[in-house]
Amino acid sequence: MNYINQLQFEKEYFFENDQWWFWLNPVNWYRWVKYSLEIHHYKLLLASLVAENPEREQVIYSIFSSENLITFDEIGSVIDGFGNEYFIDVYKKMLVTDKRPRLKKYIRYFLGKLYLAEGNEREATKCFQEVLADAEAADEYQSLLYARVFEGLALASSSDEEKEDWTLQFYKKFPQLVPFSDLTMSFRLEVRGQLESEGAQDILDELKNCNLDFASGNNAPVVSVQFSETNDAIEINYSVQSVDGTAIMSQGTLRMGKNDYQDGGKLLAYRLFHIHKTIIGEKPETVKAEPKKTPV
Repeated sequence: MNYINQLQFEKEYFFENDQWWFWLNPVNWYRWVKYSLEIHHYKLLLASLVAENPEREQVIYSIFSSENLITFDEIGSVIDGFGNEYFIDVYKKMLVTDKRPRLKKYIRYFLGKLYLAEGNEREATKCFQEVLADAEAADEYQSLLYARVFEGLALASSSDEEKEDWTLQFYKKFPQLVPFSDLTMSFRLEVRGQLESEGAQDILDELKNCNLDFASGNNAPVVSVQFSETNDAIEINYSVQSVDGTAIMSQGTLRMGKNDYQDGGKLLAYRLFHIHKTIIGEKPETVKAEPKKTPV
């Protein structure tokens, strides 16, 4: 849990800070090194715990087994970087031996993810496409799986146009995952309302400094942002419309105090992905293992 939390925290930081001058600031180099060392530390601890578990194939590697207490998405994070070739063999065998036909698509997803990590985009794309061909592709209860497949296809794409199309499918299926991926979502930005104040301009600049691509092309959802002010607050009404303008993909109101609008642009960026954060830069607490009880 500590490893996954720290990995998420680092991804949040880089999503919130995508300025062109980012790497010119020594503070960001320091933070990058600090976060990388913490992730490496927790990853080594995780590797030690997994290696010491003689039942790891049943309680960690196996998907949806009765002994496994973590989700398939967490399994992907746990095995990431621990020997892709080894796990390709593990899941190839599992694809043949597992008697649960409805789980074959999950195993194919893992194979695609592992091939992608090995740099074999062709084989990865093949596995992901096999998952999409499954009869349950439209099942809403499988949304997380298919969102991850769209993410994988975007990462495996060599064409910018294909990457953008698969990223859009990823956003449609599970928008909350996009900011924490290695993909950049494209939007068209429309801004209206009272823009004269310093607060409104700062919020807008901060929004544009997040890891978002405000493109001018037609194949991107439209983000509409309208600023209005009261005596003590800045109100931001926002919406995300589908590419063809027929559906609202996200909408709401963000209210910031006139003297307390710091991080307003970052909070607004998360709102575009259905993430209602209230605090920026909040580091997750370290999870401490309970000491083993000595039997009486």
